[in-house]
Amino acid sequence: MEKSNCKLPTATIYLEDTLVDIGMFPNGDYCLNQAQVAQVIGEPLASITQFLDSEEFKVNWASRCQIFDISEVYLEGSTKPIVPISINVATCYWQNCAVAGNEKANELILTLMMNTLCGKSTFTFDPTQN
Repeated sequence: MEKSNCKLPTATIYLEDTLVDIGMFPNGDYCLNQAQVAQVIGEPLASITQFLDSEEFKVNWASRCQIFDISEVYLEGSTKPIVPISINVATCYWQNCAVAGNEKANELILTLMMNTLCGKSTFTFDPTQN
């Protein structure tokens, strides 16, 4: 894996009650900070590595997920690098934690699903609302 010294444009959103940074690569792909992905559901950072190394991930999720070939990047406004994780990997991780009984992950997945359906419905009735 390579390291990137470029600073990615960054936006911050709330997921449940935690602020999460989203970076955007020059090609338009989005990334999240692995530490924040674990933090938002109360899991240790090591649980993401365990998930990515698991046979379950390789068999059930890897083909659906974008894996970045970059071990760390910088987000605008920060001097500390982050380990990037794609949105689809983060979502699979949260789903896996929810199935394993993590209530915070379950609540987050439900909230994200509701927000997505509301957003898609809004766009369907009013395509000017991106």
